[in-house]
Amino acid sequence: MKKNVKKILATVSILILAVLSITGCGKKTPKFSDEIMFSLREYEPWFYESLHYTLLSDGTLIVQYFETELGRETLPADRMDKIKKKFDAEKVYNMNVGTEGDFTDGTSSYIVLYDNDGNEIKIGGYEVSSRKFNSLFYDLYALCEDDYTKQFSDLLLECRREGLTYREKYMNNTPDEPEEIEPEEENWEEMECEYINSFKCGYLSQDNAPCAYVMYLIETDEEADYAEEKLGMRESDDPDELWCFNTDVSDAFQEMRMNYSTAIYNYLIYYMEYGEGGNYSHADAVITNGKEISFNFDVVESPEGDFGTDVMDGDIVFAAVPKYCFKDLELTNTVSPLEETE
Repeated sequence: MKKNVKKILATVSILILAVLSITGCGKKTPKFSDEIMFSLREYEPWFYESLHYTLLSDGTLIVQYFETELGRETLPADRMDKIKKKFDAEKVYNMNVGTEGDFTDGTSSYIVLYDNDGNEIKIGGYEVSSRKFNSLFYDLYALCEDDYTKQFSDLLLECRREGLTYREKYMNNTPDEPEEIEPEEENWEEMECEYINSFKCGYLSQDNAPCAYVMYLIETDEEADYAEEKLGMRESDDPDELWCFNTDVSDAFQEMRMNYSTAIYNYLIYYMEYGEGGNYSHADAVITNGKEISFNFDVVESPEGDFGTDVMDGDIVFAAVPKYCFKDLELTNTVSPLEETE
């Protein structure tokens, strides 16, 4: 009996020592700064430069181009509340960011924490595989963006179009208030568009296309899910509806969703249908006149030639456009897919 008790006590002692040993070797959480919440840094290929943001605990947002401060503002209390609900320094510190991707022109993203002595603690990496990390990064990034930061991001876009870096063009001459040019209604200009695809997709019934000849503005994942189902870009659970499913469209749309988060991009989807063949349109750009938004089309000859067919046909066009491109637009021909249409 005594021998059994000794064996049990010895086993328990070994287990306790093992647990203590594992705990002692674990990742020790530092004491985080009371003054700085975090920094967001995104390093892309030089022609896709991004702003960096540092947020202080008092709500001060510092806008940076790499290490150079461009300006600062105080975020409103309601936006700070949203940020605080999403951000927890200890959870970010202990986050498993996954493996880094094997790319040559990808993006490095970091959520930088600060300890009590102001030392940086970088969490993130190069094309990391963690969806949780990427989602949090872009959610925080979107919450930091507003009309104030747009004046600087617009300049980065301008440099991108000209094939220059911001440092080359503006480093020694950063205007506090860049001149804003109001677009004329009849002057249609191409928008900055990261992704665009256009398909001759076949006719979709009105049960699956709530309204033809309308452009849908997708701002959330919920709206994207709805559009996938209603416009035939996701395989239906109903066998009777499989005829309207288009694999080419679905695969490309899923690729867009995977690479362009709705946290920082809006999607545009345009479905049009017609009753005969002949020529059909292919979209190659997103354009706006400041109040309306549309796609720029070139004409592609249909296999049916000029004779046409008696079968309904259709095109689907979609694109991912950075959200800040929409901030000053008064759009009159774009609706949410969740809104009821006649």
